[in-house]
Amino acid sequence: MAEGSLQTVYDHLKGTAALSSDIGSKIGMAKTCEALGLTHDLGKLSSSFYKKILYGDRESTVDHSTFGAQFVKDTMTKNTDMDCLAEEAVSLVSMSHHSGLIDMITLDGKDEYGRRIDNRKRSNYDDIITRIEPNFRENLINILNSGILQSEFENIIKIFPQEDCFNFGLLLRYLLSCLVDADRLNTEEFCSKDDYNKRCGYKYVDWSELVNKLDEYISSKCPTSRLDDVRNHISKQCKVSAERGNGIYSLNLPTGSGKTLASLRFALNHALINKMERIVYVVPYTSIIDQNANDIKDIFRELRDLVLEHHSNMAVDDRDENRSSLRFTVDNWDSQIIFTTMVQFLNTFFSGGTSTVRRMHNLTRSVIIFDEIQALPIKCINLFNCAVNFITRVCGATAVVCTATQPPLDEVKKQLFLDRTPLVELSPEMEEVFKRVIVKNMHKKDGWNAEQIAELITEKRDEGKSVLFIANTKRGARNVFSLLGGDKFHLSTNMCPAHRKNVIDAVRKDLKDNKNTLCVSTQLIEAGVDMDFNVVIRAMAGLDSIAQSAGRCNRNGKMSEPGEVLIVNFIDERVQMLEDITKGRRAAESALQRNFSDPIGKEAMRWYYSSLFENRKHEMDYPFESTTLINILSTNKQAVREYGRIEGRAPTYMIRQSFKTANDKFSVIDSNKIGVITEYGEGRKISEELEKMISGHTSRKNPEVRNMLREAQKYSVEVFENQLSELVKRGIVCEVAEGSGVYRMINSVYDEATGLDVEQSEA
Repeated sequence: MAEGSLQTVYDHLKGTAALSSDIGSKIGMAKTCEALGLTHDLGKLSSSFYKKILYGDRESTVDHSTFGAQFVKDTMTKNTDMDCLAEEAVSLVSMSHHSGLIDMITLDGKDEYGRRIDNRKRSNYDDIITRIEPNFRENLINILNSGILQSEFENIIKIFPQEDCFNFGLLLRYLLSCLVDADRLNTEEFCSKDDYNKRCGYKYVDWSELVNKLDEYISSKCPTSRLDDVRNHISKQCKVSAERGNGIYSLNLPTGSGKTLASLRFALNHALINKMERIVYVVPYTSIIDQNANDIKDIFRELRDLVLEHHSNMAVDDRDENRSSLRFTVDNWDSQIIFTTMVQFLNTFFSGGTSTVRRMHNLTRSVIIFDEIQALPIKCINLFNCAVNFITRVCGATAVVCTATQPPLDEVKKQLFLDRTPLVELSPEMEEVFKRVIVKNMHKKDGWNAEQIAELITEKRDEGKSVLFIANTKRGARNVFSLLGGDKFHLSTNMCPAHRKNVIDAVRKDLKDNKNTLCVSTQLIEAGVDMDFNVVIRAMAGLDSIAQSAGRCNRNGKMSEPGEVLIVNFIDERVQMLEDITKGRRAAESALQRNFSDPIGKEAMRWYYSSLFENRKHEMDYPFESTTLINILSTNKQAVREYGRIEGRAPTYMIRQSFKTANDKFSVIDSNKIGVITEYGEGRKISEELEKMISGHTSRKNPEVRNMLREAQKYSVEVFENQLSELVKRGIVCEVAEGSGVYRMINSVYDEATGLDVEQSEA
């Protein structure tokens, strides 16, 4: 941008409209998105906004988002229900482009949409209406009344039942995604041409080239065992199955079967054959991202920059020229292969604001691999199913749910439209290859205390075996660890991510060197962490957790005899307040009492999930207070009832959801925790850098500060608010700068073995 130059409102509106239309065309909503681009900032034509820009008055507030919505309402014909629906949709999305979708009606029955749309004084309506250029106005009116918008909405609605308000709400969020991304891209192009060019400089690699590189990598690996032969069979089956059209598929395979490479082979070939735009890996934990993303980067080597990692612990160094173009793809996921978390994925559909919704449209025509799907929180099941059904049916994406313990997501109330023919089917002989362990239920009437478990671990190690003990809580793991002698490792979220990664690397090295490795961990080790122990001792938990734990035992089938998975009812854990663990444990105990031939086999797992899901089906709609997010984002009965009580009539609106309320309430992980930067590794240095920056009055929104804060997450441990208060009171923790809300350790209680050494009663 040349110094002193200004982008005219009309240039911005037309530029945004062109980009938005191009994005929306991917699902047949080009004209609707063009209308959104042309209306969203019409409010900037007011004399009040002009003065704000001219005199640089950043303190004054001018509503520039509402006028465009009012213009749509006044201009569009409303002869049919579809006319009314299209008018409400365009006006709602247009006025929400800074805040995220607003409530049409609040839960207490207030007409939030009407409060905005009917307030002409707030929007400077009378001033702006006289300032619109005649040609621009005529063109916009023609678009709004062409009948094309109504047709576009009608064509999308045909894909899902018209009475399904929830899907229509997702469509509105998709339209908001198109508008927000186009708005910001156009602004970036004008204000930061270099940044925009770097973004546009990101080059996609032809899928055929990536397919060939993966095939070369697979061919270079010579099978040395029957297990390797079966893994190759799985990989070949995934390549064959890639010829299927877009849909929702399952890859339900045992642990250690090579799901990561097999799913990549499916994804690359499916993308090539079906002309898909990108591949997205969605995993439950950041530790899995580190492992899987690095594996794939190693395959592609010189093309490793096409792999984008986007999660809370990932920082991209703006000064790294090799990453300069890739860092601009984080905000809208405009990258070819993406690794992210389930938190980030679900936030794209259901969290507040506009920073997450911006990337939603880039899931169109994507191959999305959901790894370790059994870790999906119960409360999010129906929300997840609805989101995945939408992006596959409306947006042409393909989804693959991967796990060794497939939950019946296609049998719940909001069922996942899962293709019942899996991508890979194993013969009984092949399945036998993966039966590498014997599971023993060592339940005691009085339970196992920490001392008894420590004795059992020591006994197994003295037999010359590597041993992994997995507890349900951090307290339980720490208590057992403290009772063990000799060399040992500990893993829990009391340790910062960088510390955990170093320990995992050390454990792997020990195991590779055939040492009698001893590791005590919480359940963070269960999913996606590639380790191979002789013996796994698991505190009683859900059957899915037990099966995942078994995947860390004799994983590569190298033992001359089956590995041992021992289940103990650990009485010192205090899990009574942990609902997921206690309910899963109860269902698992019931399944184990039925004496299935394989305690973690398909029959046992089917019975376990049937029992668990039946008992928890009321939790799957994301309940809160006296309603659910599924209800708020669909018929919104409570709000409609309250509206009727206040107004004495039903709402006239066809769209009735409380979008903002739902988005504000949504959180994948319930947590009132706050991060504290430890003194582990680079933690102290980063704290000092942040202190200098923030004390120098640099805003937390500054890109350098934000990047430093992301880097700090690698060295941070989360604590509950009451614990933070106690740590501050004891002089162990303080803010890096007064009022910053960023905390660091100043008198470290961080233990090099177990992490943050603070007594905690919670898991």
